[in-house]
Amino acid sequence: IRIRMCTSMDHGVTWSAPVDLTDQLYGAGCSNPVTKNWYAAWVASGAAHQLRNGRIVAAVGVRQTSANQIDNFMIYSDDAGVTWQPSTGIAEQSGDEAKIVELNNGNLLMSIRNPGVRRMNTSTDKGLTWGTAYNQTDLIEPNCDGDIIRYTSTLDGYDKSRLLHTIPSNSSSRKNASVLISYDEGATWTVNKTIYPGASAYSSITVLPDGTLGMFYENGEYETYQMYFVRFSL
Repeated sequence: IRIRMCTSMDHGVTWSAPVDLTDQLYGAGCSNPVTKNWYAAWVASGAAHQLRNGRIVAAVGVRQTSANQIDNFMIYSDDAGVTWQPSTGIAEQSGDEAKIVELNNGNLLMSIRNPGVRRMNTSTDKGLTWGTAYNQTDLIEPNCDGDIIRYTSTLDGYDKSRLLHTIPSNSSSRKNASVLISYDEGATWTVNKTIYPGASAYSSITVLPDGTLGMFYENGEYETYQMYFVRFSL
């Protein structure tokens, strides 16, 4: 699988030709002695995340061998996305699509797709190594890709720190696309708001310039998934 990047300098109206990043990250053309042996890797749908120090990070799914097992690692850029490096610290074995957000204490939190409940892991060194993954028991999901972002932080003068997570929530099947809020840096997710109660799946969320939220998600209102965009306030 090739990993390519396009860049827009006009807010998405036009895009550059694809730049192939694969040899920087993994495979036979990569100079990293570990990742050059990876069999396949991809960046899941949804957003990458920029840390306060400027580093851009993204979770990747990796097949280290030709076996079907998918493990989670991280890639990062320290020059605004011009060049990229892989981190060889594994965040989850037998994982799947994942997202990363920076916590107020500087740690990174990775949220990983998993049957039944979401899996989480933290890194204390900006993603170079990871701790032991654990079940986030209040994020019940049907093994589906979702998104996690920061909405506000007390470090920026807000009265509360808020993380937002989108998943098909509290369901054993892909339905009930929802937004959840954590006020304690991902330790608990105490607010759960349904966006669409019917069949729904992958999602991505962003904070718009006026502070409202934009969510792009798969909606199964008809016989196949449609791509819906919804905008709402906190």
